[in-house]
Amino acid sequence: MNNEQMIAMFKKVIADVNNEKAVKALEDSTILTNNYILIAMFAYEIEGANIERLQQIILDSNDLEAIYLFAANVKGIDITPFQDKILKGDYTEECNHSYFHKDGCQKRKPTEKLEIVYKFARDVEGADIEALQNIILNADYNNHYTEDANKVIVLFARDVKGADIDKLSMLAVKVGTASLQYDFVNEVPSANYERHENAIIKMGAAHYILRFARDFNDLANVEKLQTALIKYVNKWNDNASLCYDFANEVKGADVSKLASVVLQKCNGSVNYWFARDVEGADILAHQKKLMKCVGWEDVLIEFANNIEGADVAIIEDMFIERKDFKNLIELASKCELANVDKIIGFIETYNNGAQHGYADIIRKNLSEKQALKLANNKKKTANKVANS
Repeated sequence: MNNEQMIAMFKKVIADVNNEKAVKALEDSTILTNNYILIAMFAYEIEGANIERLQQIILDSNDLEAIYLFAANVKGIDITPFQDKILKGDYTEECNHSYFHKDGCQKRKPTEKLEIVYKFARDVEGADIEALQNIILNADYNNHYTEDANKVIVLFARDVKGADIDKLSMLAVKVGTASLQYDFVNEVPSANYERHENAIIKMGAAHYILRFARDFNDLANVEKLQTALIKYVNKWNDNASLCYDFANEVKGADVSKLASVVLQKCNGSVNYWFARDVEGADILAHQKKLMKCVGWEDVLIEFANNIEGADVAIIEDMFIERKDFKNLIELASKCELANVDKIIGFIETYNNGAQHGYADIIRKNLSEKQALKLANNKKKTANKVANS
């Protein structure tokens, strides 16, 4: 039975018995559990609880979560001793990544328990915001091992009235994780956008460079972010497909500059996507690149079939020159713009019986395709009649 269920049971028992002795007996049994969260909940959920008695137990417990709950929910108390406990609390734990200690990782690291400081500042009336914020500001963050603690920086800035947004923003940059920069801008309305954009660029965090340009487009320096992404891709020869994403998703992207990276570094699929999805793409340039990609013939056939402006005749000629009967069959069968007579004529110039069989396969595929098309048209007509 969890704490909430226990409190609900206590309330039912008290309602049934309706006397002070029942409250006292339940209070005594709750204290004996040494479950300080439950004891704190008893104080603010159960009418008639001995607040003074329970308060002292909670303060003596040094259970920071229980101390916060008591101060936030019990009305009319002096929060000073509770706040003192919070201000003196230990929000760290042993860092077990000893391999990194020589590189500057502290043996103790801040933990998600820092969230208690944030919640105390947010929820407890009369809390000393500056003093509580200093705990957040002075925690010894390490970006390898403190993701759970890092989120408190954003929460404090977003939710605590009187928080110093600028100091917390600078702390977020100092801590230096890409996700933290994004979350700070995304969740804190008065965040210094340019500061966090510069931090992302300095990190070379390619995926977050894209997300900043796309998700904060009205604030973003798109050209600067695009330049940073291209620089990253060229330096590390990695994540070149992000240039397609940038061109496709970011308003104000320079399509030609991004296309040049895709043409140079990306495989057949990415060039197909670029030609298919990006307004202003040079269709024939991406087709030419795709034709040079060995093993991507199936994508090239999709290109011929789906991309307006594709030069299907050149693709036919390439397959004919290679005597690539398999892909000629696929092209003729799938692409409506394919010159079927030309392809069958080429195949039938070969006397080998198997090659004549290839021409029959094309005719059969086209016949089945036409039959399916007619059947679908009849079905659509029937549906229209039924619905009219």
